[in-house]
Amino acid sequence: MSLGQRQHKEPMATGKISKRFQVVISAEIREQLSLVPGETPVMDVFEGVIGIRVRCSLRSLRGQAKGMFCKDICRDRIDRF
Repeated sequence: MSLGQRQHKEPMATGKISKRFQVVISAEIREQLSLVPGETPVMDVFEGVIGIRVRCSLRSLRGQAKGMFCKDICRDRIDRF
């Protein structure tokens, strides 16, 4: 079942669009995503469904792979053409 075909008895969360087309995101969603004022989310439309994602900076990803060894997953020169 794709995202656009999901059936909910009640909406996950609701928002509101102002006369100036500003979108209000509910407090529940803001808390789950740790949104702060001034943040710029990315919006996508897929099969009639609006998706809102939070951008993460490369700086925030620093150290995420700390201690990871790529000995077994990295390609050697033998694997290359």
